[in-house]
This record gives sequence, C-alpha cells and structure tokens, in this order.
Amino acid sequence: MRRAPTQPDDARSKKCRVIALAMAFAVPAFGDDTAPNTDEYTLWNPTPDADMRSFNTDRPPKANSPYTVDAGHFQYETDIAVFSYGDSGGVRTRQWTLLDPTLKLGLTNRIDAELGHAAGGGRHGALDFLVNVSHPLDARWTFYSEVFTTQSWEARTQPLYTLDEALTFAQKSNVQGDFGGNFGLNGAAPKAQLYGGLSQRF
Repeated sequence: MRRAPTQPDDARSKKCRVIALAMAFAVPAFGDDTAPNTDEYTLWNPTPDADMRSFNTDRPPKANSPYTVDAGHFQYETDIAVFSYGDSGGVRTRQWTLLDPTLKLGLTNRIDAELGHAAGGGRHGALDFLVNVSHPLDARWTFYSEVFTTQSWEARTQPLYTLDEALTFAQKSNVQGDFGGNFGLNGAAPKAQLYGGLSQRF
C-alpha cells in the first residue's frame, strides 16, 4: 500500500476514510515470443498456475506497477505496521497505522479490480513526482531507493520531499515481505515513516 506523506499536524485533524475501486490495465510484454497466450482466461476461467506471470506488487515503493493480477486470482498487499514521527514548529507528532490492505482480483489477463482506502484531512489537489530505482541483491532480496515529492495546488501548502529506502524478500513464489523507511527531506514532511508489510497471491 502506498504511504503518502502527510502534513505534520494531520494527527490533530479529523481523519476520513475513502473507499476506492480502481480498474488497472496490464502492459503486455514485448519481445517475448515464448510467453503463453492467456487472453482466453477470465475470472470464471482462471489462469493455470503454469501460465501465471511473475509475482508483482505495488509495494513497498510509492510507484505503482503496470502489471495486473492474473485472471481468476486474488492478491493482497498490506502494511503490517507503520510508525510515523515528525517535529515541526516545536510540535512533535507520533502515529501508528496497523493493517492497511489493498485487495486485488484478476478479471481478465489485462484488467483487475483493486479495493483500498486512504486517509486524509480533506480534499485537495496535488501532483506527485518520483524517481525510483531497484536492484536485486540475490534470488530473494531486492533493494529499492526512491526520491518522492508531492506538489500541492493549494497556495499555502508546502511541497513534501522524501527519500525512501526499502528491502523486499521473497518467502515463496507467491509470498513477499518488505520493510523500509521514508525520510523527510524538508520540514513539511514527517521526519520518518518506518514500516513492514506483506503481499500474497492465491
């Protein structure tokens, strides 16, 4: 689940939860003539295990993957726990978040349905920009590094900048754990968000 930075005083504001249903479209792989044709599979005719794509998730970085869940299969991605703390204008904030899942269901080879929720102190417009790199350390471990910013459309709202570092470890072919931290690069962002999470496909 993508952890969007919040203003340091969000802990004092009323939190609201928004349920979002998103339709995502897969990006087909080019140049791989050996990949099986899975267009015939649907929610009611699931993709066989032998024809499933590699396990891909949208976590831990804030960048979203262009890949969908295979037709007829279910996947969850969740924070197990997130600890955030900040210090702005002499006000210290501490906040815990537990079990913040995103649920995904493969409808066809190219479309899945995603259900999740987000916290916020109200409605506002913003643009997100990021640069993300990853590097496999071995067959199980992958390192991620990311620079992220949110630029708000509200004149009095300062932009947020963070440096995000994370590790993922593949426990099985369809199970992945992760842990990491997002570190504030300016005073508007929390000083740190430390987290651990889990993703699994069925």
